[in-house]
Amino acid sequence: MNGFAIFTRRRLLALCLSLLLAVASLSWSAGQASAASQVIRILYIGNSMIYYYDMPGKIQALLQSLGYTVEYQQVTPGGAFLTQHAQAGSAARQAIQNGYNGNKWNYVIVNANTMEPAQDYNGMLAAAQTLKADTSAYNPGAAFILHSTNPFSPSTIVSNSGGLYTDTNAMAADVTAKYASMAATLGVKYGPNTKGMQKLFTDGTKGVNDIWSPDGKHHTDFSHYMAACIYAAMISGVDPTYFTYNGSLSQADANYAKSVAKAAITGSNQGITLGAPPVTSNPTSVKMEAENMTLTNYTVENNGSATNGSLIKVNAGTTGTATQAFPGASGVYDIKVTYWDESDGSSVYNLYAGSTLLSNWVANEASGSIYCDATTRRTRTISNVTINANDLITISSNYNGDEYGRVDVIEFVPKMSSVKIEAETMTLTNYTVENNGSATNGSLIKVNAGTTGTATKTFPGASGVYDIKVTYWDESDGSSTYNLYAGSTLLSSWVANEASGSIYCDATTRRTRTISHVTINANDLIKISSNYNGDEYGRVDVLEFIPAS
Repeated sequence: MNGFAIFTRRRLLALCLSLLLAVASLSWSAGQASAASQVIRILYIGNSMIYYYDMPGKIQALLQSLGYTVEYQQVTPGGAFLTQHAQAGSAARQAIQNGYNGNKWNYVIVNANTMEPAQDYNGMLAAAQTLKADTSAYNPGAAFILHSTNPFSPSTIVSNSGGLYTDTNAMAADVTAKYASMAATLGVKYGPNTKGMQKLFTDGTKGVNDIWSPDGKHHTDFSHYMAACIYAAMISGVDPTYFTYNGSLSQADANYAKSVAKAAITGSNQGITLGAPPVTSNPTSVKMEAENMTLTNYTVENNGSATNGSLIKVNAGTTGTATQAFPGASGVYDIKVTYWDESDGSSVYNLYAGSTLLSNWVANEASGSIYCDATTRRTRTISNVTINANDLITISSNYNGDEYGRVDVIEFVPKMSSVKIEAETMTLTNYTVENNGSATNGSLIKVNAGTTGTATKTFPGASGVYDIKVTYWDESDGSSTYNLYAGSTLLSSWVANEASGSIYCDATTRRTRTISHVTINANDLIKISSNYNGDEYGRVDVLEFIPAS
């Protein structure tokens, strides 16, 4: 008998099923944003549980602190139910279908009305299925995430729930269970905000007024920062205790919120992988690993929270010094010193270049931990320092209490300067150079009639993160489309269709498009294109790359 015939339909079906299960069981990390250079586009669908104290803005700031560019849109009318969002022709469904300025969404985060899980679970599930189907159809590969809502505060739970709930912890458990069940049914993840709120409440570290707004329903600035940390961690795969953006919170409050966010994620048992942030330093930066320096009264110690798995610590009862000649070029740098600040001592640190003291600080923050780990890892930044080649770099720290003045790495990040690319100096296809007094250097480029033009140039600046400003004209006699690329990556696309009220290319129709926090590498091919439309010639003046703050 032919061996292939033995492979029956039943076996083929079993093989297909096993493959599907294998794919379904892949770690969530496979769906996380994997490169800090990419643009992340997030659509939020829900109600005030998202927009109160601006959770989307907090998530954007957290992710941008990791080097991502984040664009987002909200469809979050107060009090809205998920069943309303799922209706045909709704603003939410249109937003899913339309994307962001013509680009696909990477993440769609949705929440129901707080009482919807208890009052209409089946309707909520059906609505989520509709929105997820739209997401998959119009945004292939996008992650659909459920945002579990807040339990009510103890003093308001009966009135806010209409008597359906009488205990905050019981409500939290029920809401979490329903979102977890819905996520399992849909094959998606849920953001365990409910778990985070419950932990804030049961820990007793913060008062009720620190956790809930006066209405007993919504977050405070503090608790919504915790929720934002959950989603920034789920999207980036970065352990939230590594986050450096603290918003308006004190360091101690931010650290506590980050630790609660981490506990909520790991406690949700969804297979979400978290780790250290990727190394995104400027390729031309200079790193001096402390263990490679010349050491006096320091010992090398292995530690998983250090960049290369090792650090230096002061010998007990002494002051240590570590030295190395600066191996980089002379210039102006921002210096970042990574060290640890445990709660069992107050080590003093000093950083020198030659005989010049660059910075002096005491590690005496109330970090709440006596351990040398990710929660006590800190970075000290000394900005705008002139360093000369072969300067002797010295760092010292002392043993104090039971703190060992540990040091991980000293990084010297060169200060980037702005880069201007005049459009007329680029390599032009279907563009003509035109003299015009409203252009920066008295000239610009315009598209040849009836065509689409492209202008290219190799980026002449240093690798880094930039805000890009494109100067162009938006006249009222057409709607030219512009596209800006770095390599094959589309950075921005827009249509010049503002009602400017003038058909002339002059100062009144001159416009600037800003694309924020974009990673550009040295020698990237920068390309801008525009088209002739109506009687508008898609004119371009200059592209300016400004180091992002």
